[in-house]
Amino acid sequence: MSGPSDGRGGGAASPGVQLAFLVLPEEVDVYYQRLAERGVEILEPPTDQARGHRTVYFSDPEG
Repeated sequence: MSGPSDGRGGGAASPGVQLAFLVLPEEVDVYYQRLAERGVEILEPPTDQARGHRTVYFSDPEG
């Protein structure tokens, strides 16, 4: 998950709620592709993280 000091969102806490969804690492690319095909704004493409995690960050298409 991201927070105000991790470099995302301009350094200041952004309004709203952050949600995390747990999926298998190999599913991240599948969901990324589906989101991109539907025009969802991708904030950070799929990225390998420590301990086998894989993440993708995107904006809520409904605001």
